Parts: sequence; structure tokens; C-alpha cells
Amino acid sequence: MDIVEIRKAKAGDLPFTRNSCYKFHSLKKFPNLIYKVGGILFFDMEEWAKMAEKAKKEHIRKSNTLREKPSTVRKKA
Repeated sequence: MDIVEIRKAKAGDLPFTRNSCYKFHSLKKFPNLIYKVGGILFFDMEEWAKMAEKAKKEHIRKSNTLREKPSTVRKKA
């Protein structure tokens, strides 16, 4: 498991700033990505990779769907 302790992370170690990670945790966003164990906040890099891969696949699927639709542009008379 590839987890990073947020308070010890240096600039560039995380895809978000440390302040954003703390804010996301307080808002209960991304509970599988940012979580607290024993009072210490951690960022799960493996979960981040999974989320990024899922987003990439969804983006590709949507762009392929757009390409397959027939043109609905009307010709001017």
C-alpha cells in the first residue's frame, strides 16, 4: 500500500496541496483517498492512480461516443 503522511509531504509529493487535502477531509470528500488513522491524515497514492485511470477510461469512452454519432448539422437552404 502506497500511502503518504500529509503533514510530512513535500511540495510535489501529492497531486493536491496539503491545505486542499485537509479541506477535502473536513468536507468528507474522497473518503477512500484521504483518511485519518490514529489522528494522522494520510493520502493513498494507489487509490489516486485508480481514480485517474477510471477518469481516463471514461473520457476516452465519451470521446468515442461523440465520434460515432451522425452529424446533425442542417444544411442551409
